[in-house]
Amino acid sequence: MSKILERKSKEDYQKISWGPREEYIPLHWNLKNINDISEEVIYPQRDKPKDLEGEIPWIRIEDLDGKYISESDSGKGVTHETIQEMNLSVFSSGTLMCSCSGNMGICAITERDLISNQTFAGIVPSENVDVEYLYYCLENLKDDLQRMSTGTTIPYLSSDKLKRFSVPSPPLPEQRRIAEILSTVDNLIQQTNKIIEKATEIRRGVLNDLLSTGVNESQLQEIQFGPIKRSIPITWEVVDLEDIAQRLTNGISESQNSKGDGFPVTRIETIADGVVNLSAVGWIDDDSSGYEDYQIRENDILFSHINSIDHVGKAAQYREKEDILYHGMNLILIRFDWNLIHPLFAYMYMTAPFMRKLCRSFAKKAVNQVSLNQGDVSSLPLVLPPYDQQKMIAHRIECIDKKLRIERHQKQYLNKLKRGLMQDLLTGRVRVPVET
Repeated sequence: MSKILERKSKEDYQKISWGPREEYIPLHWNLKNINDISEEVIYPQRDKPKDLEGEIPWIRIEDLDGKYISESDSGKGVTHETIQEMNLSVFSSGTLMCSCSGNMGICAITERDLISNQTFAGIVPSENVDVEYLYYCLENLKDDLQRMSTGTTIPYLSSDKLKRFSVPSPPLPEQRRIAEILSTVDNLIQQTNKIIEKATEIRRGVLNDLLSTGVNESQLQEIQFGPIKRSIPITWEVVDLEDIAQRLTNGISESQNSKGDGFPVTRIETIADGVVNLSAVGWIDDDSSGYEDYQIRENDILFSHINSIDHVGKAAQYREKEDILYHGMNLILIRFDWNLIHPLFAYMYMTAPFMRKLCRSFAKKAVNQVSLNQGDVSSLPLVLPPYDQQKMIAHRIECIDKKLRIERHQKQYLNKLKRGLMQDLLTGRVRVPVET
């Protein structure tokens, strides 16, 4: 890294006022407003075309995923005639689209003519600005853009505020070199994402096959699970969850504090990725005295039974050794009889897409959420192969899961590396050599 990046002495820097704070940037860098480094800053009109069956893609915030954008995931678009009739603004190829409503600073570079509404502004860089460098600048400064926005329900960044927003402006060759380094890391992140997506797709298919046909099984029986019909080997049992559960209950109701200290407890954020995430716990002021019955044990399952339709039925397994309590009324702890069901098989079954689909079909709908009561959870059907087959199925899926854990760890490392590099390179704290 030392051959690529170089730290300079403090004498090579100048102090500048940058919004509410002071920063140091290299002596030969400037601090310039977006308006000064752009040929044009485009703010589309508010009106949305009624006809979205045209050939020029209509872009929403959901369509942005990565540095470049050329298509709308929804398939919606606008005709040339509609553009002329409504005098719509066009984001031409090479424009930096930047969200200025809701969540600020989500950016992408256009690869063709695109249309959007006031969710985005379009920045057309001048010839002495590298568009990729500007993309990384705004990504790095999205918190500053958010602070400049106004509005309570939906924050909004006005055209005047965006145009006055300042970014560091090194010479063009240095901009390009900085963008090149950050692009290298971005490409690695994208490659890792593709590996994760592919492995997740394979896992889903393998799990579905194994839970339907087993391992080397030929004789099948058809079983109805609520609205879902599945074929399973005739040697497999179907039991209610309560038949093999030793414990099934909600957590403690003690109020959590906002200090981040005390005794750790679970919350809905801790089960986001299928295993209990100790970095996302909540805290209560008391110690665990009197709550011994609410201690989570290794392999326990936490199950979300009151949530939005997208999250009800989510489950996670506890695989740690630290003392932690399970908390609240929206999570149920399930402790199985491990003589009857293999811990890894239980985890795979409870986190299978089939199980989530089944839970959503049983859930009772309210205004803002759906729910399963404890009785509903107790009677959820469990497919129970012979124990040796449970171990075999769990082993096959665990091989894929190990691959996923490695790739997700790699993604975390790359994201952390990118954040650090952006902080260093985009402020000039660490310099990049440029060929002359």
